[in-house]
Amino acid sequence: MKSTKLTLFPSPSSDQLPPSLTLTPNSRQIFSMERFTLQCPDSVNSTGWGLKHFLPGRLGPEPKTCSPLEGAVSEGESKQCVFIAASGNGGLYWCEGSQGRSSAVNITVSYGNIVLKAPSTPVYEGYEVVLYCQYRGVHQMEAIFFKDGEAINSPNNSTILTIKNVTQKHEGFYSCASTDGKMQSPESWISVSPYRGNFTSKEETAISGWWKWIIVPCVVLLLLIPPSAWLVQRFRYQMFCPQSCWVFTKEAIPVVPAPATKQDATEVQWDLSWMEMSSLLDKQLCPGT
Repeated sequence: MKSTKLTLFPSPSSDQLPPSLTLTPNSRQIFSMERFTLQCPDSVNSTGWGLKHFLPGRLGPEPKTCSPLEGAVSEGESKQCVFIAASGNGGLYWCEGSQGRSSAVNITVSYGNIVLKAPSTPVYEGYEVVLYCQYRGVHQMEAIFFKDGEAINSPNNSTILTIKNVTQKHEGFYSCASTDGKMQSPESWISVSPYRGNFTSKEETAISGWWKWIIVPCVVLLLLIPPSAWLVQRFRYQMFCPQSCWVFTKEAIPVVPAPATKQDATEVQWDLSWMEMSSLLDKQLCPGT
């Protein structure tokens, strides 16, 4: 049987998102007896990752160790588990380790003759996704796609449906069927997430807050430099300027007119004191005269 390639454009990364479990082929629906692989996140400490599997009807998750009964380890790829699709290995898969838990993938194993090849990971706003309606063992050129139970118009009823510029309104349950309605695939949930470029990691947030602790003190320091320099200059001028800088002339001293009324003894005494003080000031300011 000819393999089918599912295209999802593009797939940037983000530190804020959980590590991804890789499914090949990238489709939630798989024909029975079809080969598929699962791989836990590849990182420096990836040796601690363990594959988990939950099948509806079981009480809890079952650990997958890629033993011969459950799958086979790919040659040269010790972290990749290979499975042959059957009813027992459908369900929910994820990875757990010391770094936490990865994103989960829900696999539907179909024993029918038609499946919808839809991405197993969330679709991001603004990107393009391609859905493919695949028949078992035969090559059909026509199909009808459904979203939430309602038919979707596709060019010439092609088996390929391209959705461009994905938005939140494209989120929902998708399926496909033959044009005669005799064969219909199971439904797959297409999840739409915000554009990855809008995510900000904790590290980026810490960095963005860290630079403020440098910028703010620098700005305050720059604002304080001019008044501080002015105060220092004024202080130095007052402390070290020689007496010659302070030039006083006799004309600079305000002249106080003598009283115009008749002077009594008290006033004459006051005038004498005033004249003595004025003479003393003249001698201090102009000692050479």
